[in-house]
Amino acid sequence: MRLHARVDDPAAFFALAARFGTVSRERTGNANRPAVAIATDSGADFPAEEMARLDIHLVPQRLAVDGRDHVDRLSITPHELYESMRTSPIPPRTSQPPPGDFRRLFELLLAQHESVVEVSLARTLSGTLQAAESAAARTGPGRVHVFDTGSVSNGQGLLVLWAAEAAQAGLDARSILAGLERMRPRTQVHAVVRDIRYAVRGGRVPRAALTLTRLLRLSLTLKIRPNGRLGLGGALWGRRNLPERFARTVIRGLDPARRYRVIIGHCDCADDARRVEAVLRAGGLELDRVWIVETGAAIGAHAGPGSLVIGVQDYEAPSP
Repeated sequence: MRLHARVDDPAAFFALAARFGTVSRERTGNANRPAVAIATDSGADFPAEEMARLDIHLVPQRLAVDGRDHVDRLSITPHELYESMRTSPIPPRTSQPPPGDFRRLFELLLAQHESVVEVSLARTLSGTLQAAESAAARTGPGRVHVFDTGSVSNGQGLLVLWAAEAAQAGLDARSILAGLERMRPRTQVHAVVRDIRYAVRGGRVPRAALTLTRLLRLSLTLKIRPNGRLGLGGALWGRRNLPERFARTVIRGLDPARRYRVIIGHCDCADDARRVEAVLRAGGLELDRVWIVETGAAIGAHAGPGSLVIGVQDYEAPSP
């Protein structure tokens, strides 16, 4: 839980909060507060520790899992989602946050910052961006800016991290938006789906494809296209050493002369993610940072347990 309050005695406020749980971080006053606040939705996958370090604000999406409504990452974790998908005949359903969720966050942030940049899930994949735009128009015209990442999951997460670092470096909203425009085509998302039965059950893939992929022992690979849509990237034959072979397909498309940031996402298969990391680190690339995260519902609810996602960014550090 994150608490914000305007009080005359911050120490008393922190002491009161400590009666109800562990206070992991405290901040008072306006010292070192960036002019621009960075917000995103839970379609983005990035490390929780970076969210705290860079003061990133999150609007959760909605989920219906096994017939029950949930708030993504608050009332249900990704691990619980995948456990349900393995046992429930009812496929999960995702939906965008209502505009009111964005409006409440924007109002709070505008009371503390000059402006807000909301780094959104791709318009082509969800109505989330439209909900954020609707809230921005009513809350802070000219002060709240909604950016279409044209991406999802780890790719969106990499752009969120870049924007948050830019805000911490002192860039204004216009400069952050211009930087995000530069970084968007330099950010890729690749995924491999080990078992397409979850996508078939959700109605996103024809049932005939399930029989074909099982007969030929194929694992489908996906990628975000320049138009922001998730499309078929190819297929990997057989199940043996799938994480390693998936990682090598991604490496083949990268320039070893460039410097990259990588987020490896897994759908309840952390050991496979570590195998992907080992191949990437041995692949002759210059890596600025590599993180492993659990993939959230934006992809996981459709790809299902056992899937892997690699987000790669041709990294350029933000500078004032």
